[in-house]
Amino acid sequence: MVVTAPTVEKPASSEELARRLHDAASSKLGVVPVGGGRASGMGDPAERCDVLLHTTRLDRVIEHSQADMVVSVEAGITLEALQAELAKAGQFLPLDPFNSPGHTIGGLLATGWTGPLRLRYGSPRDFLIGIRVALPDGRLATGGGRVVKNVSGYDMMKLHYGALGSLGVIVAASFKVFPKPLHDVTVSSAGGWADAERALVTPIAPSALELFSDGRVLARYTG
Repeated sequence: MVVTAPTVEKPASSEELARRLHDAASSKLGVVPVGGGRASGMGDPAERCDVLLHTTRLDRVIEHSQADMVVSVEAGITLEALQAELAKAGQFLPLDPFNSPGHTIGGLLATGWTGPLRLRYGSPRDFLIGIRVALPDGRLATGGGRVVKNVSGYDMMKLHYGALGSLGVIVAASFKVFPKPLHDVTVSSAGGWADAERALVTPIAPSALELFSDGRVLARYTG
């Protein structure tokens, strides 16, 4: 059997990426979408990988409304680049995934990865308000919108969140953002479950709480 290396594609726009999917489908080629590559071992192995479709050139901030606290971005932008842009307006997206840096926004949505800040803010699914996806046949589909109260297409967003790109490639997304905390303090303790329980019932609730197998507890307070 002859094994050939997959073709690497790095489209520069959503439309170009959609065309690549259409061409691959027409040629019956297997496509594997890639963002930051932090979750390449997640999920079942692909049966075929004829084309590696990278989203990293889709890295623009499409729109940021500081007053409405909403941002729309292309899926290939890294979390670090987005946070730097939001910080200029005193805002942030409460995502702190493990194995950082280098996660793309599309990759985080496709994997459903979260971090300790989920305790306070929820998962990306909770503040995702719009999504655009390139479907396997080359069509571009949109769900939700760019305003917080728009709930149209919400089922589509739920469908693609955590689907690992198996139903289509996420090319853009819109989020509700939050005021960036002025203070961010992490407290460490070695008291295990007892300290973790006490941290949860203090007058100031932690934004994140981590309990390690060696008994250490990290409580993060923001405000």
